[in-house]
Amino acid sequence: MEGTALTLTHMAARLAQPIKEKTLTEQAAFFRLMSLASELCGTYGRDPTNPARGDCAWGVDPLCTALELKQSLVEVSGARGVRQARRAAGLVTPGSASPAESLLAMAMSLPASLGGVPFPAFQHNKALSWPQDVNGLTKHRTMTPDFYWPQHSVALEYNGARHAEEDRVWEDHRRQQDYTACGISLLCAQAEDLKSAGALEGLMRIVALQLATQEKAGFSKK
Repeated sequence: MEGTALTLTHMAARLAQPIKEKTLTEQAAFFRLMSLASELCGTYGRDPTNPARGDCAWGVDPLCTALELKQSLVEVSGARGVRQARRAAGLVTPGSASPAESLLAMAMSLPASLGGVPFPAFQHNKALSWPQDVNGLTKHRTMTPDFYWPQHSVALEYNGARHAEEDRVWEDHRRQQDYTACGISLLCAQAEDLKSAGALEGLMRIVALQLATQEKAGFSKK
């Protein structure tokens, strides 16, 4: 666990230089730090030689839980960058399976002061069990949505480039049918939804409208 804490602390210290040189804003640097924290607590790993555009390893074991990361950072005292590392560890959503999921998790969990949207808490990559009365109607015994709001019966899944392949299109169709059979509204995000701040804002508006049906008046405006 000390290795992950020191890795995050070292990254925070390195990011201080581009902030000083004004090639990165403090907020942009913090988003990069959050991305690393998400990877440490997620089930994917970026190519260390080309983290921005290189291939990822998928389905790997998380290096640590968010709680373990926070606890191990308590032991790192006096190191340069530890304050920002602790801040990132306190905000990270564990369990992301891809960089895109990490971005979405940040958008839907960070405080508004950091550009996040004040959405209700969600389950992230947690397996669902179908209700008993849909036995025989669903194609899967269980589903694991990327994001799920149980009180709202709303799920959000990110469909990357592979989902354009014929077998994935048919699988996505079966998943959609299963969610519908269980009374769950499924929203799908594509790569295009994450290509710009404006596109991401549009996606967040759609999610907010879907959640608003179970929220108090004024939620959509907020």
